[in-house]
Amino acid sequence: MDIPLDAYLPSSYIAEESDRLEVYTRIASISGREDVPDVTDELIDRFGEPPAPVLNLIEIAAVKAAARTAGLTVLTVRPGLALLKFHPKSQITGEALLSVLTEYKGKATLLSGDPAEVRLFVRNAEVRDMAALAEEFLLRLCAPQ
Repeated sequence: MDIPLDAYLPSSYIAEESDRLEVYTRIASISGREDVPDVTDELIDRFGEPPAPVLNLIEIAAVKAAARTAGLTVLTVRPGLALLKFHPKSQITGEALLSVLTEYKGKATLLSGDPAEVRLFVRNAEVRDMAALAEEFLLRLCAPQ
């Protein structure tokens, strides 16, 4: 997964290395968007308001969780662009994929090839916005039809 945002736990936020390792592990355990408020609240309680790189780290963990659930092997995000490549044995059906592609008409394109690849495009969108769009797309794709 390649999402180029500053995403780390600064020592100015969490001074003790053992605490930083514990928090990295906690953030890595995020299994979906529903975990984000709990992790964020825990950090606020323990260390104060998180700086931008910490919030980015949490957001990236949520996007990666959605990518795992959807069976992606590649998620590359750039300004205005996200590329999603599905594992050949992904549980996502062609019917579900076509349905969600229709919802994202003008923003999502199915690229030719096997396994399936989807390109999301929004002119002038920032990396953070494209990552959020990719997560939203994947969550819609994995939602019960």
